[in-house]
Amino acid sequence: MNLNHLPVETALSQFKNINYLDLGAGSRADWIANILLYIPLAFGASAAFGGVRYPLVRALISVGVSVFCLALAVSVEFTQLFFPPRTVSLNDLIAEALGTVIGVLGWQFFGTYFSDLYRHLLRGSLLSAQAAIIFYLLIYVALSLFPFDFVTSFAELNEKLANGNDAIVVSFDACGAEPVRCGVKLLVEMLAVLPLGLLFCYLPYIAHPRTVAVLTGFFLGLGIEVMQVFLLSGSGQGISVLTRMIGMGAGAGLFFWSKQHDFTDLIQLLRRAVWFILPPYLFLVLSINGWFASDWLTPEQAQEKLTETRFFTAVLLLLHL
Repeated sequence: MNLNHLPVETALSQFKNINYLDLGAGSRADWIANILLYIPLAFGASAAFGGVRYPLVRALISVGVSVFCLALAVSVEFTQLFFPPRTVSLNDLIAEALGTVIGVLGWQFFGTYFSDLYRHLLRGSLLSAQAAIIFYLLIYVALSLFPFDFVTSFAELNEKLANGNDAIVVSFDACGAEPVRCGVKLLVEMLAVLPLGLLFCYLPYIAHPRTVAVLTGFFLGLGIEVMQVFLLSGSGQGISVLTRMIGMGAGAGLFFWSKQHDFTDLIQLLRRAVWFILPPYLFLVLSINGWFASDWLTPEQAQEKLTETRFFTAVLLLLHL
């Protein structure tokens, strides 16, 4: 991506004539990402004026937030004309407008509820545990289903299933030639829900928290994996249901184990465990990055590759998909 020294008059003319593109399934994730980028922006901007109680003033603020977000979207899309090969289209503006509307309406309808949850989270009580569970579940499910590129027809679903990435137990096609990646993925799935299983144990009205945690892991994993089947970029695998059950159960087990041990002992145990965990961790990192499967570059090739790396471009791409 290079800076294109385009005259402003030419850029304005091109921007006035941008087209609506017929995007295929492969571009759906990028389009949805544009929606998701503007939801938190509009929601957060609306939350900044959350203390206003008058309905008319709140409505005017919503309009102002919408105008601000749309102006930002237009400015970003216009700026992309100067950085080819970025594609500027009405599709992106529509997606950003949708994200703005969802964010503004989300605050209007759910802003008070989430504000109360956040206040409960800071109090350090039973309500704090409930609020933490709700926030954790929402964030976890959202990340699990990202980028929300759901199929829109039976033809897309059949084509997606034909790839062989979905399986009742485990898909070896999805693992490919790197089974270590699959193992790490399953381990991460366990660790990701471990805090959730621990949080369930802070709810005193649950008689058998371990059982509830494992059952929650089952239904949570089952729901997510079924949804993964309908995601173009997803892969539904039955083994991931098991990993979430194990992770939730481990979290509950960790809670009761920690109740029987002094905190100082736990710190000392973790310090000793680091030296045993560090070598296999480094091995996994090197293996995942292809150190044991790929051919090494010569110092001259590595220097040439480093010279061609555009760090500024990489930062821009991270800021705007």
